[in-house]
Amino acid sequence: MKKHRMNTDAIYRDFKKLQKLKWNWSEGKFDQIELLRHEEVRRQVADPNDEEQLLEALFDLLGETRDQLKRREESEEGTVNSVAKAAGILLRLDNKNDRRSVKALQEAAGRIWTGDNGEPIAGGTVRLSYEKDHMLRPFAREVLVFLDRSSLPDRSEIGAETLGKEEGMLKHLRQVEEDRLRSIPQEGMLEVRTDEEMLEVLRGVNNLATESLHAVDRTPIEHWFQEPPLQDYLKQQLELVSEKGLFLERIYLVRRSTLQSKVKRNYLIKFIRWHEDVSATVLLCRVEMAKNDFDEERGLILADGEGEPLMVTGKLKDGEIGDDAFLYTREQVRVKKTRDQYGKLRSRILTHEYDDKLRKTLGLEVKVRGTDVH
Repeated sequence: MKKHRMNTDAIYRDFKKLQKLKWNWSEGKFDQIELLRHEEVRRQVADPNDEEQLLEALFDLLGETRDQLKRREESEEGTVNSVAKAAGILLRLDNKNDRRSVKALQEAAGRIWTGDNGEPIAGGTVRLSYEKDHMLRPFAREVLVFLDRSSLPDRSEIGAETLGKEEGMLKHLRQVEEDRLRSIPQEGMLEVRTDEEMLEVLRGVNNLATESLHAVDRTPIEHWFQEPPLQDYLKQQLELVSEKGLFLERIYLVRRSTLQSKVKRNYLIKFIRWHEDVSATVLLCRVEMAKNDFDEERGLILADGEGEPLMVTGKLKDGEIGDDAFLYTREQVRVKKTRDQYGKLRSRILTHEYDDKLRKTLGLEVKVRGTDVH
């Protein structure tokens, strides 16, 4: 069996970096890939408890399945779309795809797939309409046959038991696809995939902070009250501020719709008081006033900015993670630039009394603020 070059696998290195941060979130990440426990995978390795060996064996077996299917597709007349090529891209079965984002992989799969109109399909359409049922499900069937060394009936004759096996294998392949962390463009920089993963990373950053937390918050105020995951995250953060004596300063960017709604205004007042109850600070600023000082649509959490920083920053698009969501694990140019942007925005808020004016609009007491960033 050919050697998978695990020492060059950016995804495996990402996992190791997260392990070194000692976050509960990172522990057992690859254990969630149930295929690692498949009998055929374990049979390929000398030590079935060695995670690296199991990963090598799994991706080698998936690669062999892909190669076998590809040869068959090439020998069959009339094959328009290659499941082997598309699944190979989506599952990063070649090292050249290790550093490509999920969006880039979907776009690459779309370029080799012909839609009903005879044209290549867009990456977003791949995700919504093709990835699961047209690309990964047929490949799941091939993996079943390859790993179990057995034959399956024609799909038109599939019974409930076989269909269940196929659905289970599809689930396993989605785990492989989704649980492999995205690649790092440079040292100390990890890409975040989903809003759920973002919350997990943010909780980890809260736990690791030893001195301070600074945030730029664009979350619609009603989301803090109507979405349990966000409520749990904020509760955890404020509890840590109280228990560990952390300094927390949150610049909250206020939308016009918030000020126009009595319900949302009351939400904002309660949000501010939650922070004040643990001696944390909320600085208010209208969204439009922050455009020149902080990247539009981007949020921030910076832990221990003057020491050993951890920073999470990302763009939000319609409530979802955009293409620029990253965790930074050490001091570097992007961290310094973002810290400077934060300082400029904070100075602008105080100089032009944006916070004071909004507090008066809400009927709140105006606070005396220092000019230096903590």
